[in-house]
Order: sequence, then structure tokens, then C-alpha cells
Amino acid sequence: LIGILPERDQSLLSIHDADSFFQRDQGVDFFTEDEETTNNLLRQSTNLDNPTFLLLYLNKYTFLQDDQDLEELTILLESCLSDPNIKLVLVHEKDILKGGCEFDKFFNEAPEHLINEPYNLFQGIATNLYSEPEYRIVSLRLILIKMGGTIRGEIS
Repeated sequence: LIGILPERDQSLLSIHDADSFFQRDQGVDFFTEDEETTNNLLRQSTNLDNPTFLLLYLNKYTFLQDDQDLEELTILLESCLSDPNIKLVLVHEKDILKGGCEFDKFFNEAPEHLINEPYNLFQGIATNLYSEPEYRIVSLRLILIKMGGTIRGEIS
């Protein structure tokens, strides 16, 4: 599952927006990126005033796709990991009902060349998404902070 934030003001993204994103269909069909979307993402990354993030949602379906979808995902990841202006945010689903699995699974299923130099797909620390609502909210906040968000007001 790939998430590319819309080009609107990213500071307006809320915990509710993030939670809604992760409540979408968790199956493979969500990955519908095409060449135009990839080109738009890469073009957006050249605007240094507006940081660009690629959110990679990791669950048991991420790398278990048909050949064409896996090839598209691989091309997108190669392009984004090669662009120093695109920051990768890894999100690891832990809820079994949402496709959660052990992180080690990704080292066996991801294309090997993405795991190793020069891409180092898993070099960054993934933020875990837990099933318990109070922990999930904390995870969503951490994801938004990784994407440049700030906390306003009192945290309840």
C-alpha cells in the first residue's frame, strides 16, 4: 500500500485524516499508481519549499502482488529512494485483522535489490500501527510528525 499525500497544504492533515487513510481497503487493489502519478511525485519533490514524502504501508500484502503490480511498486520505490528530496516513511501494520505480520517477513518478500545497497529500503525505522485505539492514535501522531507535522493544543 502506497500513500502519497495530496498536494494540498500538508499541515492541515489531522489524526482523523491519517486514521481514515489507514482504514481504507487493506488489500492489494489499493496500489493503482501509474506512470503519471510517479512523475507527479518526482516533479513535486523538486519543490524544496514543500517537502515530499512517500508513505510505504507494510502489511502481509505489500509485496504479495501480481507481477505487474510488484514491478510498478518496485519502479516507484527505486525512483523515490534515488531522489534525495523524497523522504520515505515506513509504516508497519501490527493488527492481524488488517494484514499485520512480523517485520522479518518483508526481508523475505521484498525485492532483494531494494533491501540492499544502494536503495536500503528498510534503513529507516518503521512506525508500528497497533490495534489498540489509544496506541494507534499515538502511532498516527508519530507518522504525522515524521512527515513534518506539529502537535497543536493539548493531547488528550
